[in-house]
Amino acid sequence: FAWSAAGSGENTATYTPTIGVPGVYEVFEWHGHRGSTPGAYSQATNAKVQVLFNSAVDTTIYVDQTAGYGRWNSLGLYYFSKGKTGRVVLSNAANASVLSDAVQFVYRRSSWEADLTAPGSPQNVKVTTVH
Repeated sequence: FAWSAAGSGENTATYTPTIGVPGVYEVFEWHGHRGSTPGAYSQATNAKVQVLFNSAVDTTIYVDQTAGYGRWNSLGLYYFSKGKTGRVVLSNAANASVLSDAVQFVYRRSSWEADLTAPGSPQNVKVTTVH
């Protein structure tokens, strides 16, 4: 991992995936903590993360890095085109130090279209009425 002291956004970590199959991807970030225990060093409660696709800013998210460390944290669903047109940028424009460890892109489906397939009938369901 890498870290930066709080600043005005002059330090960034950029993650650019090579997308082989265009579609909707769930984007996750992973951060740890500095020091031997959580809270040993001050970490940002508002780490700025920008998710970009087709070279345009899609959304800006603020991650509380004092929580959710040591696990994958979802940043949402985004449509990425084939190639290297999308990226995730984490910056030090924050109120304390910012950690950058990893970003994951998980393919979810080919388009934004809703799944209109009706679910099957429930099986072995017991309804109890309470009066």
